[in-house]
Amino acid sequence: MDYLFLILGLAILIISGDFLVKNAIGLAKYFKVSDFIISATVIAIGTSLPELFVSVNAGINGFADITVGNIVGSNIANIGFVLAVSGLIIGITTNRDFLIQDLLILIFVSLLFVIFLSDQKLNRIEGVILLVLFIVFIVYNILKSKKQFKLAKIDEYEPIKQKHPLLAILIILISSAGLMYGSDFLVNSSVNIARSFGVSERVIAVTMVAVGTSLPEFVTSIIAALRKNVSVILGNIVGSNIINILFIGGLSAVVEPLKISPQMVSVDLLGMLFFAVLLLTMFVFPRKYKIGFVKSLMLIIFYFAYILSLV
Repeated sequence: MDYLFLILGLAILIISGDFLVKNAIGLAKYFKVSDFIISATVIAIGTSLPELFVSVNAGINGFADITVGNIVGSNIANIGFVLAVSGLIIGITTNRDFLIQDLLILIFVSLLFVIFLSDQKLNRIEGVILLVLFIVFIVYNILKSKKQFKLAKIDEYEPIKQKHPLLAILIILISSAGLMYGSDFLVNSSVNIARSFGVSERVIAVTMVAVGTSLPEFVTSIIAALRKNVSVILGNIVGSNIINILFIGGLSAVVEPLKISPQMVSVDLLGMLFFAVLLLTMFVFPRKYKIGFVKSLMLIIFYFAYILSLV
């Protein structure tokens, strides 16, 4: 039965992801907001709903390693697998502003998360700080949206038939719900399968649960790659990673303070920070602003090396 739910969850994710991408881009066009901004906010929040559901629920039930492991593992998977696979399909090209602004923001919040959890705890005050920074991040994106829209776009893509904005928003909400419940089916079935093989809570969190809750980002990014829309890929992945830390991490700590295992700090949190810095490095060297086939393959190798180190 678990295998049936796994397939059902994947099917729901694919359908929901397609509708989410189409309508989010249409909404961006209607309000004259750049694809990247709408992806870093609306799409990123929508695809982060599975992480939110799993992390808060795990924290309430006293499984802090699952809460933090889900956030950390999802962020690693988003870079080492989701972005990398997208890069194999279409070269990921960006610009100087993205590196200076958005990637440095990701590295900063990743480092802050590591510092907060260096004592193996995330208390309510630290959670509130993360939530305040989340609000700052959203306001920052809104303020720069009009400016971003006037800039030359990274990629051109096929025009999408305009819908009424309220209808587009409704479809985005329904698609986000589909992503959440589809991931729920997939995560539960995956965890049950993993537990049958005697895998630990921490390893389940940073692998099976993290990959499962990252599937919305994966599906959304792959669909965006097939549509040759790099802005959606970058906005979705970077935005989701920032939101995972600030919003999901912050809210989880406010609801229930977290206490994690030493291995989570020494291995997984540092691994998350490593992948964020690695992404910036790959965009800069040796060819600026691009991650092509070779670099994407390297990211995948790093990701699976990390996964194998957990076994």
